[in-house]
Amino acid sequence: MPRFLNVYCWYIVFFLILSACGSNSPGEQTKKKQAKKWYTSNRMPLVQTSLIKLPIGSIQAEGWLKNQLTLQISGLTGKLDEIWEEVGPNSGWLGGTGESWERGPYYLRGAIALAYTTRDSLMLNKIKPWIEWTLASQQANGFFGPKSNKDWWPHMLMLQALQLHYEATHDKRVIPFMSKFFAYQMAALDKQPLKGWASARGGENLLSIHWLYNQTGDTSLLSLATKINKQTVDWTNVFEEDSPVHTNSTIDTTKWWEDSPQHTVNLSHGLKQPALLFQQTGNKRYWDAVYKSLSLTDRYHNQLFGVHAGDERVGLATSNRSSELCEIVEYMHSLEQMMRIFQDPVMADRLEKVAYNALPAAISPDWKSHSYYISPNVATISRGKRNFTVDHGDDLTFGVLSGFPCCAANMHMAWPMLTEHLWMATTSKGLAAMVYAPSQVQAKVGNGTNISIRQETDYPFSNKILLHLNPAKKVSFPLGLRIPQWCNNPQILLNGDTLAQPQPGKFVTLEREWNKGDKVELIFPMAMRMSRWENNSIGIERGPLVYALAIKEKWQATSDWHRNNIPDEFPAYEISPVSPWNYGLVVDTLQIEKTLSVSTQSPVAQQPWSAENVPVYITATGKIIPQWKLNTFQHPAPLPVSPVESASKEETIKLIPFGATRLRMTYLPIVK
Repeated sequence: MPRFLNVYCWYIVFFLILSACGSNSPGEQTKKKQAKKWYTSNRMPLVQTSLIKLPIGSIQAEGWLKNQLTLQISGLTGKLDEIWEEVGPNSGWLGGTGESWERGPYYLRGAIALAYTTRDSLMLNKIKPWIEWTLASQQANGFFGPKSNKDWWPHMLMLQALQLHYEATHDKRVIPFMSKFFAYQMAALDKQPLKGWASARGGENLLSIHWLYNQTGDTSLLSLATKINKQTVDWTNVFEEDSPVHTNSTIDTTKWWEDSPQHTVNLSHGLKQPALLFQQTGNKRYWDAVYKSLSLTDRYHNQLFGVHAGDERVGLATSNRSSELCEIVEYMHSLEQMMRIFQDPVMADRLEKVAYNALPAAISPDWKSHSYYISPNVATISRGKRNFTVDHGDDLTFGVLSGFPCCAANMHMAWPMLTEHLWMATTSKGLAAMVYAPSQVQAKVGNGTNISIRQETDYPFSNKILLHLNPAKKVSFPLGLRIPQWCNNPQILLNGDTLAQPQPGKFVTLEREWNKGDKVELIFPMAMRMSRWENNSIGIERGPLVYALAIKEKWQATSDWHRNNIPDEFPAYEISPVSPWNYGLVVDTLQIEKTLSVSTQSPVAQQPWSAENVPVYITATGKIIPQWKLNTFQHPAPLPVSPVESASKEETIKLIPFGATRLRMTYLPIVK
């Protein structure tokens, strides 16, 4: 008999989605009783989920993830207010005469998340004037912010920033401030209803209303939530009807701006709307609408890197169709809410795919520039006309203000908010590992015992995760562990002993008395996976990472087209290829792992999201396809139909993680 069974047979090791993470059945969730706990979860009648968001600051990034946050501080997040007047000292959200709409709140939401996640003194000092001015701006009737701006939309963003501020500081001014504003909003909505972005993105308003209700128990807030929902785009009906661009849909496709479900960023926001309605009502209709929406976006719109195609209008996923950076970070924000509400580990799988592929691909390795759009296949990045549904002329270039300036203000929340959601508390007085990355969590478990758990890992570049548990004293509590859906034959070891094999796409719960020095090792074998795309091309994945052809890049700084006097320290870049891009793969699609080989490099660089520092890559055989060239828009011409004839010689080529590329070929033709 294995030694583990002799030592630990007195307790139950595995439960699938039980005490730590609840049930996936909405009927069962609504019956749960609220347990005594140290963290704020849903009050009745909100659906009682088993997962509870930990206060910001409970989770500290380590390793490569910590370096992303450090780069943000030395890069655009720490400098943006100094180099771009739209969020500078004259911002209307600082009492000035400058921009008074969404850019200040966008920037502050991300800057606050970064400041309280890192406790960096520079960032803490930077956010303080924004918080103080906003709290002091409230009028007697409850309205706050610049007097010239009555749009509900930027107020939704600012409320989320204040929520994070309260979680970190328990500032006694925040709760009455928000209560007073929501009372004003309840009275004002009949004469001043939601419109434009506010109407499409009313879910952000619901998020703050539910948060405040959980703090205060004021039932009038639920009435306000109902009114907000009635004035918001009916996303439930959109998803029940069909995809926004599918021929079965009756959506007017000639109108797709501002409040339309066809606007790509609106879709990222709208995905959370039915989830929040389910949280408020327990009605399974809303639960079903969320999962249908994900099924539809997978079927028609989602690119291999996890985000729907749309530049800026939602479109069918093709090799040249792009995705906007705002869409990426808002989709992550929606997934973070949905994995808590639905307690579904597959939501975390989706979140990892977006965070570990799309997000880093859209931002320069030094965090001093970004692109507005990313495409699966892009062979050159330059100014000029492209065949996007909205074309600014510089959407693929890397700069402070590429494309429309919204992304410059909104990109900052992605990494710090991901860090916030790596772990969650549970109503069973335990913890659940939701997303894997090098980090350390500090929390209360069991009978109120303090514990720290360090997550030692190079994930997503490595398949091994080692959890070091350090409770203040012996304590019993359930430890929930997410098993990725893509993983075959996962393993869990407790203090060196192998436990029974867990099931992919589920949570596993280890229920026991934990001691200082206990270790849990997770091993997630990463097999290669192949999927079919445009004209029978293929895409390659391994674990949570998508792979793309490595194209050698030449970055050329330019400054003649900078707007708003951005200093030369933050140049804009065009990127040209200095190696061929038009390869096809020589591969046996029935035995993909026998014709592709994986190499890893250790240790993982502090900035692994650059082509020079990739910790893992795939070696393949390819042939140049001479007839495949750039079109008049400087995109690669439509993919030739596979299998393709090519008389070129066979060459060894390299596929690297998508997030480390700026030029890339993700959908690749197959050579006969």
